Amino acid sequence: MFRGELTVSLRDLGKGDYMDSRTAFYVGNAAADQVRDSGWFLGQFVPAAEGLRHQDGVELKWGIHPDGHKRSQPWANGNATTVSILIQGTLKVELHVGATPQSVVLGKQGDYVIFGPDVVHSWEATGHTIVLSVRFPSIEVGKRRAGAGDDSTSDAPVRPPASSGSGE
Repeated sequence: MFRGELTVSLRDLGKGDYMDSRTAFYVGNAAADQVRDSGWFLGQFVPAAEGLRHQDGVELKWGIHPDGHKRSQPWANGNATTVSILIQGTLKVELHVGATPQSVVLGKQGDYVIFGPDVVHSWEATGHTIVLSVRFPSIEVGKRRAGAGDDSTSDAPVRPPASSGSGE
């Protein structure tokens, strides 16, 4: 049993020093480890060779957004529940539920929003904004969630009804 405190600097270890299929832990940096410049650094989309960062149960994103950055079009994941937690800045989130979009503003560190798989959403950052997003489960784009019937939503982008006035 390990007792005491382990203090390790990423500079001391170097990326991936403790990462392989036999290793119990990995030390990294969310911004540096993102996949395809997406902010997402843990989930099914990370190659299995990356070890513990390849997960089917959860996805993590470290979103760094400059002032005015916004989602290019409203979108619904279709497979996973999403929790977005504000670390810094301000994030306006528009949730398209029914005929009338609902807007929420995450403005205080620790504010969060949680929404289900079929909720079409968009967002816009005010000021330099950092958001940690957790999505579960981690299902490949275009695949159906377990137990979903033929009418389940795929992971393809979904636009809100034309009457929403989104314009994005």
